Amino acid sequence: MLRKFLFHNKVKLIAIAFLLVGLTNFADNRRSQNERLLNQSKIKSTQTQPEFCQIISDSIDKVNRYMSWRLTSTGNSLVSFCIGVSEIQECDTCNSFESESKSLIKTKYFVALPNYIIKQNASYYIEKDKYYLDYFVPDSLSAGGVSLGHHEKKEIKVRYAVGDSDEGGTVLIPVSKQVYNFYRFLTNAVFVLLIIVGIVVVCIFPFSVLVNIAYGAPFAKSNIRKLSIIGWSLLTIPIINSIIPLIIGFFLRNKIPDQFYFPAQLAFMDSKTWLIAAVAILLFASAFKQGYKLQQEQDLTI
Repeated sequence: MLRKFLFHNKVKLIAIAFLLVGLTNFADNRRSQNERLLNQSKIKSTQTQPEFCQIISDSIDKVNRYMSWRLTSTGNSLVSFCIGVSEIQECDTCNSFESESKSLIKTKYFVALPNYIIKQNASYYIEKDKYYLDYFVPDSLSAGGVSLGHHEKKEIKVRYAVGDSDEGGTVLIPVSKQVYNFYRFLTNAVFVLLIIVGIVVVCIFPFSVLVNIAYGAPFAKSNIRKLSIIGWSLLTIPIINSIIPLIIGFFLRNKIPDQFYFPAQLAFMDSKTWLIAAVAILLFASAFKQGYKLQQEQDLTI
């Protein structure tokens, strides 16, 4: 009896399970992490300055703006779902935008992995053309259970672009121009493919369903099939956003320092709108299927 119930209501049960997950709130510390990294990069100055010190204060502000830009910029970037490319043009030895010179500007190429977060016990900063991590290493536990240890600094091969507001940052892996061009072509191809699929699923299929309803055939098999395709397609968005980056990160684990991690649960929750829409459409498809069966039974009795 239970097996029969589960078989006939599997779509509804799956939809309810995903909806419950979608309504769960996970701890999100991305905003505080981003603000912490940007504040650490700033040169401190007093709030009130004598008039003759205004020039120094302005210079400090210019340096802070430039350092903040270097920490947050992804340059000319293109991202498709969970991977992309980035091209950054910058001066490694300059302290402000005003001091930049065309002869000092370098073009750097990266493979971009979006939505990564740096751990709370670590800090990231840039010194000229090198990237560094400062992180806490635990040595022992105190009597009160507090972790005691020391900080270590190490140079890393990847760059990190701090995210805006509540968004995660982007891990940037340096590559040659040839590798960059290959991944850019691949990213463009995936982007075009996603646009085509999106037009079919979000525009053409719903329009076709509405046409069938307008012509008096709401429970047509084609409507049920198209609604199911729309629902399952939308449901893949939060799954892809949370699972595929973990797979990519696994294969690139030797390049990405342990202090950076991908928050799969937060990535899943960022797609909550798609999740709710998918669940609603799958429930509609299930209702249309029941309507089709009732219509078939009615036709047989007649």
